[in-house]
Amino acid sequence: MKKFLAAAAAVSAVIVTCLSACSGSAVNFKLSKTDGNSWTNEYLGLTAEFPENWVFDDEETLKSTNNVSEWSDSALYLTLESEGVITDTVATNEKDGAYLALNYENLKVSGNAGMTAEEYVNSVLDTAEESLVTAGFDSAEANAGTVTLAGKECPCIDLVGHYGDDLSVKNKVIVMKIDHYIALFTVSAMDEASLENILSCFKNA
Repeated sequence: MKKFLAAAAAVSAVIVTCLSACSGSAVNFKLSKTDGNSWTNEYLGLTAEFPENWVFDDEETLKSTNNVSEWSDSALYLTLESEGVITDTVATNEKDGAYLALNYENLKVSGNAGMTAEEYVNSVLDTAEESLVTAGFDSAEANAGTVTLAGKECPCIDLVGHYGDDLSVKNKVIVMKIDHYIALFTVSAMDEASLENILSCFKNA
């Protein structure tokens, strides 16, 4: 299980690093809010209720992840505008090691403000595979796909990283464009059924 958790975290880190390189003001930008196992993101118009075994990174951990001293909408908006990428949410299922993360990327920073979510997915498939191998996976496969999140069909990257013959980390990286940002939901689990269970938690806010 520890190996799976390390692999899932590596996937999220790789996605943020490799995709941000491919990647008006957003006055309505708001960070996600958590209350126990409830999660809400007004900016994306999504909410979710997770089982009790899910644990969210707290604000202190997220401040460290983003290298900021303040966790607020305005502070992270400024970081996103200047640095081009932030991590909004990280959560782990303590029972089976499933994992999810929400990251934002600023397309203006990379000069790709006009890129659609579908174009974004197709532009990074090869890089995603190569980066997972560089991160320590024995092999990886990335394919463009679609997924339904809260009743809306979204483009996604179906990404699988393999450790030998015994362990595969299955991921769906859901890509949503809002303002000049790309929101990336990375969902990782041991099998497709677990992925679907995670996605089914999301509803329209």
